[in-house]
Amino acid sequence: MDASELMKYLFLLISFLTFTLVSYLGCEYLIYFSHKHSILDEKTQRSSHSQPTPRIGGISFSLLILLVLSLFFLFDGSAISKNHFLALLLATSIVALVSIVDDVRKGISRVVRLCAHLLAGALALLLAGLIPSNIYLLLMFAISLFAIAWFINLFNFMDGIDGIAASEAIFIICCCAGFSFFSDKTHWALLQLMTLAPILGFMVINWQPAKIFMGDIGSTFLGTLIAISLLINIQLGVLNLWSAIILTSTFLTDASWTLLVRLISGQQWHKPHRSHLYQILSRKWSSHSRVCIWNLIVNVLWVLPMSIAASLFPGYGQVFTIFALLPIPILCIMHRSGQTTSN
Repeated sequence: MDASELMKYLFLLISFLTFTLVSYLGCEYLIYFSHKHSILDEKTQRSSHSQPTPRIGGISFSLLILLVLSLFFLFDGSAISKNHFLALLLATSIVALVSIVDDVRKGISRVVRLCAHLLAGALALLLAGLIPSNIYLLLMFAISLFAIAWFINLFNFMDGIDGIAASEAIFIICCCAGFSFFSDKTHWALLQLMTLAPILGFMVINWQPAKIFMGDIGSTFLGTLIAISLLINIQLGVLNLWSAIILTSTFLTDASWTLLVRLISGQQWHKPHRSHLYQILSRKWSSHSRVCIWNLIVNVLWVLPMSIAASLFPGYGQVFTIFALLPIPILCIMHRSGQTTSN
């Protein structure tokens, strides 16, 4: 490694630490602002926190991540293409704008939010080059659009205890960056790693006991960012479909299983509840951080190896996906996730 390359990586490290610090300080200001203007999540019977807590922490890392994307696009053309940059920028911005209005005013209907998610997903798919010019591509477009919209919403559903959404996002993005490095997409990998800095700055202050929540703006922004990033990684050949699905498996299975049980049992699926597996475990263990740590352990020791295996042996991708997804539904059955008694 020559001196110029060493200076480059030193600059990136300093930038990473700076973005982390700015995100943390931004959250501290948002805590002050939220208390002053009463933008707080109040404690209810179905909430998992014990006191009113600011709910707009996602503003801090969302703005900084958009800045990171823009800087890499402007100053490192090999990191991300114009279309992929616009897909990330427009999709996340649309979702974030609708979500921040809902966080502050709590007046946006479910239909409007869903339309925003579908619009964001459609724009991202079109910019990524998936043009529905025939029946087959139209079907692929519809399935992909549904998958993006569902992932945005499930990430929002899973943001119910301190630290879990931020730590899950860090795991998935880290894995994507690692796969990118091994696929010789170094600049794209560095961009993904740099987006972790604002999330880390937020997570420091969101870890139990959280002083601030990311809110809908944070959870839907991260859901959109990860969904589109996975799409880009698949397009670039960094991941295949199965390895990408596996990386999301703990969140995907908990949210999907719980929703399915609630639908089958005739519950009002869109109403707030505390019957996700991670919520049940946090009450049984009287700890949010313990659930987050165990989620990371499962991700690192089970999910990541399965994703690597699916990447190395794509012909057996479906098999590895089934094995990766299987443990969480079993735990959901054991702990009665989604059932009314779980609340």
